[in-house]
Amino acid sequence: MFGTVILWTHAIAGALWIGASASFAIAGLALAARSDEQQRFVARGAPRINGLAMISAIVLVLTGMLNLGRVFQMRAGSLSRVFLYVLAVKIVLYLAMLMTLGAAMRSTPAMRFDLEQGSRDAVPRAMRTMLRAHIATLAMGSIAMILGLWLVGS
Repeated sequence: MFGTVILWTHAIAGALWIGASASFAIAGLALAARSDEQQRFVARGAPRINGLAMISAIVLVLTGMLNLGRVFQMRAGSLSRVFLYVLAVKIVLYLAMLMTLGAAMRSTPAMRFDLEQGSRDAVPRAMRTMLRAHIATLAMGSIAMILGLWLVGS
């Protein structure tokens, strides 16, 4: 039972992170550049979405380690090479997603600094950075999710 709860928690955390990135991408693409809506979204909505993504990332790594320990124990320490290869790809994707999320999160303080300096391009620049980061995270996270489904079935 505990293993099932951890596995589902892991899957939900991954889905939340991907969902947060998808919602950011949809909103980011829908908002007109330099509009009041874009400015409010970057100032208020983006930090919340990035925060949800970070919480999901933390839960994802914790439950991933618990899942791996459970699988390792169930298989008496014998994991196939293909399993380890797929796991390694997932770990690389996770690290890349985490670095991308970091770039998205750093763009908000950078934008505030640029606004204090009088830059008119601060909000659109921050939006572009975050939008690219979330689209990349959405793509990488989708691949990681598919690989996770394969690991569950193997």
